Amino acid sequence: MQIVNLGKYCFEYDHDNVYCFFDEENQRIAFQPGLLNEDFSLVIDFVDNQLTFHPNSFVNIIELNDLTYRIISDY
Repeated sequence: MQIVNLGKYCFEYDHDNVYCFFDEENQRIAFQPGLLNEDFSLVIDFVDNQLTFHPNSFVNIIELNDLTYRIISDY
């Protein structure tokens, strides 16, 4: 598992199957699949200072604790 941080939050993901793009200036993370899972996507950012998830239907977001989440493709 690879870990990426956004503010005080941590996100774990399988870097062999999921690509992570981090935009530090805009405080935004995007997760995209490898070539075989084109329909999976997730953007995480802050809206009105609240952590906000923008997933499509092919992603699981597992809350491990108040500050840590695991991102898993449904494929």
